[in-house]
Amino acid sequence: MECLWRKEGNTLVPMDEVTEDLLAKTNNGVTVTTSEPRSRRNPKHHRWMMAILKVVIDNSDAWSNSDISDLMLYLKVRCKMLKIVTLPDGNITAVPRSISFASMSQVEFNRVTSRWVYIICSEILPELSEHELLKETEPDDKDFPRQRRARGAGKEEELHQEAAA
Repeated sequence: MECLWRKEGNTLVPMDEVTEDLLAKTNNGVTVTTSEPRSRRNPKHHRWMMAILKVVIDNSDAWSNSDISDLMLYLKVRCKMLKIVTLPDGNITAVPRSISFASMSQVEFNRVTSRWVYIICSEILPELSEHELLKETEPDDKDFPRQRRARGAGKEEELHQEAAA
C-alpha cells in the first residue's frame, strides 16, 4: 500500500483517505518505518513525453511502421535503462526498466526525458533541433515543467528539466 504525505515543517500530513485511515489506526508512540521519499510524478510531463514519441513515429521513415512501445524499448536499450536478471537456468538477460509512475520518481523521469530527447535529435531525427522538438510538442500550460539549458551548455548538449513545484 502506498501512502501519500506532504511535508509541512517537521510534520507529515496525510494527503488522502487511505493515508488518514492508516494514521488513525496507528497508536501513539509507535515507531513507523518509511521508504525513501519520492516526489510525485507529473502526469502532464508523461503525456508530453508520449507526444514527443508520436512526433518521432510520424516524422521518421525508420519508425513509421512501428508503435510508441517499440520506440520506447529502443530508447530504453539505447540509454542502458536495463535491469540485469539471472534466469533459473543460470542464463543472464537484460530487461528494459519501466517508466511507470510507481517505478520512477519525477527526478529520474526528468533525466530519462533529457536523454531521450538528445538521442531523438542527434540520431533519429538529426534534422530536428532539440529546441524545435520541444517547441512543437510542449503544452501551453503554466503548471508544466519547462526545459532549460544549464549555464555554459552548448547548443545541442543535454537539457536540464525544472521539476514541477
